[in-house]
Amino acid sequence: MSKNSSRAKWNHQMKAYLIEQLRDHDVPKYRTQNAWSKEAWTNIVAKFNQRFDVSFTVVQVKQKEQDLNRDFKAIKDLISESGFGWDRDRKMVVAPDNVWAALEARKNKDALFWRGKSFPYYEDIFALYDGRYAQGRSCHGMGYYANKATQLSQLPTSHSPQQQGL
Repeated sequence: MSKNSSRAKWNHQMKAYLIEQLRDHDVPKYRTQNAWSKEAWTNIVAKFNQRFDVSFTVVQVKQKEQDLNRDFKAIKDLISESGFGWDRDRKMVVAPDNVWAALEARKNKDALFWRGKSFPYYEDIFALYDGRYAQGRSCHGMGYYANKATQLSQLPTSHSPQQQGL
């Protein structure tokens, strides 16, 4: 990957390693409430480039992190809708056809994108992003963040929509 190229090519291993690095840098020294420090990004990009023998820039790696964060938010919001759940085995949002049809009627194309699509990083990045972005009346206090680890174990799961009674 040349430094002049604006669009980096990512594969599953690269995304997984980026998430690993973000988790390693998810400490007060490197991260504020919702952003990693310049030092964290410098470390992450250096390790990433060495591991994969590429020359990604901080901007390119940050962009992928923002993409992952955007996808996480979209899926989390979708799961919170009535009738939707998370299938841990298939790593995807699940719902009966009539629930998807109701979503389609609302013309929510961004959410419809996730029908039948896997997002294998959701559970891995849950602790990185859950509760870290402001949502007005839904903002959480410090007690919420202290209990973040237990929240992952409480994700709605199912092997099929039928098992959730949907």
